[in-house]
Parts: sequence; structure tokens; C-alpha cells
Amino acid sequence: MVVALRPETDETAAPGHAELFESLSEEHQKNVVRWALANRARVSEEARVSLNNALIGNVSVRGFRESNVPDAPAIMLIQPVRNAALVLDVIAQSVLTVWWESRAELRGIVEAAVENAAQSDGSTHGAPSESLSATLASAHPQYSSDDVTLMITLVMSERSIVDEESHDEEPHDEESHEEEPYEEVALEEESSTDAQRIFDDFFAELRSLPASYPEWDGPLSRLMEEIAELQANKTREIEEAGGPGSRIVEVVGAHTDLLSFFEWTVDERLQNATGPWDDAESVSKAIENLAEILERYETVRETGATYGEETRRAAERTEFQGEIVKALAALEEVAVLPTPEPIIEEVVPVEDTFAEDDSEAETSMTGESAGIASVTDDMERQYLRDMLEALQRENADLKAAQDVAHRQITELNTAAEAVQKGYQALKQEHTDLQDEAEEAVRKYGETQEELASPPDFGDVASVLDFAEDRWPNELRLALNNNSDHKLYFDQPNQVYSALEWLATTYRNSKTGEKPVGNLDVSLFTTCGWRYRPFQPDAAPGKYRSDYQTTDAEKKFILDEHIGRGTGRTPGQIRVAFAWDEERNMVVVGYIGRHQRPSGT
Repeated sequence: MVVALRPETDETAAPGHAELFESLSEEHQKNVVRWALANRARVSEEARVSLNNALIGNVSVRGFRESNVPDAPAIMLIQPVRNAALVLDVIAQSVLTVWWESRAELRGIVEAAVENAAQSDGSTHGAPSESLSATLASAHPQYSSDDVTLMITLVMSERSIVDEESHDEEPHDEESHEEEPYEEVALEEESSTDAQRIFDDFFAELRSLPASYPEWDGPLSRLMEEIAELQANKTREIEEAGGPGSRIVEVVGAHTDLLSFFEWTVDERLQNATGPWDDAESVSKAIENLAEILERYETVRETGATYGEETRRAAERTEFQGEIVKALAALEEVAVLPTPEPIIEEVVPVEDTFAEDDSEAETSMTGESAGIASVTDDMERQYLRDMLEALQRENADLKAAQDVAHRQITELNTAAEAVQKGYQALKQEHTDLQDEAEEAVRKYGETQEELASPPDFGDVASVLDFAEDRWPNELRLALNNNSDHKLYFDQPNQVYSALEWLATTYRNSKTGEKPVGNLDVSLFTTCGWRYRPFQPDAAPGKYRSDYQTTDAEKKFILDEHIGRGTGRTPGQIRVAFAWDEERNMVVVGYIGRHQRPSGT
């Protein structure tokens, strides 16, 4: 892999990595970034330094100075780094480099398969067959098909670079070429095994067959599939003999920062991760159960955007935390993993940590640090402290409301106990306080509903119906006959955000009320779509039904468009529009899949 240069230099990364990263699914993008951030300590110093330097100046995290961004907790970096990797090659390349280096086992499997495929067709580079990805994913179910496909792409890219460098370094002395083959053949004959000689003879026979040989297609493809299957079976035999240790290392490596939050020190707990196991099946079930719970916890780990959302997530986090503690204990029991000192007695919920004073927190961290041998674990614990401090500053108002609610609940519980002892007056007083609190929450909810955007839309058609009357003086829907009014798109709320952007930000910029320097960045920040102020050169003239519309007896050329994705997949959408100078409004003339380009 080519390692990204430091941001302060004048050199930049090779183009194409941001496009590769953008081609991944949204969920896979987050998984790749999460893995890279969690496994920086496991890669080469060059790759780790390149990633940290790329973050400086390109990624911002609230509560951290620009130079300290690499020290921010991984959970706070995932989304900003993912957004930056979509537009900056230096970020995408450094993330992919760390991901590539830290997935050594998967990389070895893919490199062997690609090498076998290359030898079977007589080439050293080029795109692998689509069946290779499916075959490897089926043979190694512990890896997702997305990870296998990405690793194949990176391995093929690395092979191309190595082939080019080897070709450039080949000697041009004709005399040396005459003598070298004899020495190479002698060395190969000395080190070759019986299996190697069999394969060499077999491939020599294949190369001697003419290109018009009628059985090239069927038997050769079958041979490649059988070789891949044979190698997968042998790999599986090795894994079964060694036990589920590799899966344990993979799971805890992907969630190192989260396990540190539960005071589960990875390096100290994995001393016996290679077995032998008394019951390998029970160990496999335990690690898979832990992996499932950790993935579910990640979905609610970030702070909610609203008070109601955060209240729901806090309850789910508390429930998941208990399940995680049980899953860790079950894994330790069946795998006989050593337990470091101090022994974890309980996990304090996130809400309770907000109530601790600084002296208690410092005393707790000092006691825990005494039993930690790994510098990496110390850094992760510092990350968590910094994250809590940043969240406390950012959510001061929310914390105050939570404190008030907590005090009221405590008072109500005290009132309930007082009822049993005959303190009826105290019970009534706290009941009144509860009514006041509920009324305040109700009014707060009504205020939030008035300020919030319209409710979630079920489909694109409902968005169009709503937008007709929402911006009568700013946006006009005049869809041509080639538009798809009932277009299936998996995120209709994004369509509403995009139309709102056209009616407000884009229109204000065109009229000069509030100019925007970069409309593409503005739209991408709003809803993740891209803006293009042009169409394919010849397409508007060739396919007028796609690129023209009529409104108020006036024809408009739809020479601008916004959208997401490429091709004509269900996850792709395009909205084409024009600017009406006379009425100072946006005329939307097309909505649907990708319009026909000039070459079709």
C-alpha cells in the first residue's frame, strides 16, 4: 500500500481512494473507519503516523484542539472521519492503509486466492472474477462479503504496483539474460516439491493448448473453483485445529475502546486466546454472542440528538451494559481467560458517571491505572475521560434537566416510603411536583414538535405532495413525462431535505440574499447528496424528454441536478431543475433514476 503523506507537505495522496471509499455502502464505510481507528496501535508506525497526521487540519471534533484531534475517542471520530474520507483522498487512503495492514489474516487468505487465480489464467494482475469474492465469502463466513470484496480490490491494487515496480527494475543487459535462466532453473529444481512439479507440468500442458481449445470455458472455471474450495477447506481445518482464537482476536480488536470502557483489558485477557479448548463449540458460541451484543450496543452508543432520543438510548444502553457484562463473564468461563487485577465488580451506567465529582473520578482512575500494564489501555481510558468531559460541556442543558428529573424521582420515592409511615402530606407535596414535571415535559415536547421538521415520510410521492404547498413562492414542481412520481427510494426524508435546500439555501444564493461559496459542500453537509451545475454535453439535446420541462407556457432546460448514487439502482436518485430569473424560483422538472447520458 502507498502510505499517505503528512498534511503539512506539498505532496498529496494518489487520486482514486476517495472514489473507492465512496463506492462502499454507508454501513461498510462506518465499519472500515471504526476498525481503522480501533486498530491504529496494531499497524506499522508509518501507517499510524500517516493516519494521525491526516486527521490534523482535515477533521474537527468538538472539545478538542486541532492538534489533539487524533487523541479524541474513536466513537467521536467515526462520523467526522467517514465524511472527510468521502471527499479527501489523503483521509481515505490513510484509513484504507490501516484497515489493510490490520486485517493480516483476511489479507493472507485473499492474497493466496488471487495468486492462484492469476496463475491459473497466466496473468499477474487485472480484475478478479466476480465468483472469487463469492467463493471466498462462502468459504470464510467469519468475514463479511463487503470486507472480502474490499480486500480483493486492495490486494489487486497492491499487486499492480508491485508488478510495475518489478518491471521497471528488470535489467536490460542481454548477456546477463542469457546466463540467468540456467541458475534459476537449477534453484527451482532443488527447492521444488513433488506437488510443485505436478502443478508446473499441468500448467505447462495448459499453456501449450491453442486459444481455440473448445473446453477452455467450463473445465477451467471449474478447476479454479475447486482449487479455491480446496484451499478454503484446508484453511478451515487449520482454524478448527487451532480453535476459535482468531475470531476472539477479531471481535475484541474491533471493539477495543468499548471493552476498555467496561474495564476489560484486551492484552491481558487474550493470553490463552489460542487454546487449547476443552469445549471449542462453547467458546465459539460465547464469542459470537458477545460480538452480536457489542454490535447492537454500538447503535445506541452515541448521544441522542434530542432529549427524548437520548432518554430512550440511555435506557437501552443500561440494558445492553448488563448483557455485555454477562457475555464477557460467559466467555471468560468457557475460554478460561485470565482475570487481571483489579477485579471488575460492577459497571457504572453513563448517567451515574455524570454525578461523580472530580476527586472521586481521579481516585478511581488512579486505582485502575495501577493494574494496567499496557500503555495503549491507558490512552483509551484517557480517551473516555476526555469524551465524558466533552459531552458534559456540550450537553450542559440536558444534564441539568436530567439532574432535576433524577432529584424529583428520588423525592417521589421518598414520598412513597413516607406513605407507608403515615406521612400523607409529604406524599401529596411530591405528587404535585411530579405533575409539574410532567406538565413541563409535555410543554417542552409540544415546543419541540412545533420547531421540528415534518414527520417521517413513507415514500417519495408523499414528499412531493407535501412540497407542493410548502414553498409556493420559492419552489415549483413541474415534472416532465419521464419523471417517476412514485419512485421507490429507501430514504424519502432525504428527498424532503434536498427540496428544502433548493427552496432556501440554493434560492437565497441565486438571488444574492445569502451567497454560498460551495453549493456541493453545502448540499452534502445537509443530506449527503451531491450537486452538479451541468449535464452531459450532448444529452440535453439528444434526449429532450429527459432534460426539458414546461411551466407557465415556458420551456426550461434542466441543466442542473442533485442526487445520490450512480447507475439505476434502488438506492440512486436524481432531481433535475432550472432557475427561473423572472419569478426568482426553482423549477424542478425531473425526478427519478439516472437520466439517459449522451452515449446511450
